[in-house]
Amino acid sequence: MADVTAGTPDNTVANGQYVTLHGSAASLGFLVSASYGPAIGTGTINYTDGTTQSYTLTAPDWFATEAPPGGEVAVTSAYQNRPGNTTFQHTADLFSVTAPLDPAKTVASVVLPSVGALSAGTPALHIWAIALH
Repeated sequence: MADVTAGTPDNTVANGQYVTLHGSAASLGFLVSASYGPAIGTGTINYTDGTTQSYTLTAPDWFATEAPPGGEVAVTSAYQNRPGNTTFQHTADLFSVTAPLDPAKTVASVVLPSVGALSAGTPALHIWAIALH
């Protein structure tokens, strides 16, 4: 996770961003969560040979305690921090999900799913980390 100053974003909301990523691996791993309900979206993996591959990310709401199909709970907290320096006694979870890659090809970039901007009451897909593995 990002090392950021308190009160500043430490994740991005998936909205079609282009991420440069270079390397070969069997899968592409994501650390994800959603807000205002579960979120799902389809993105694109671009290979250096000019081919592309679509992938789909599914993330439960961070308030959920069950991982998405094929994923795992990666991080869980004992409680949630809230505004006004208060806490709420319920876990907040981040989930690990993967997308298969062609290990014979080299990834050039990833386009995140276009789920939408963060807006109260509308599900959003949060990306905390991306890694080749």
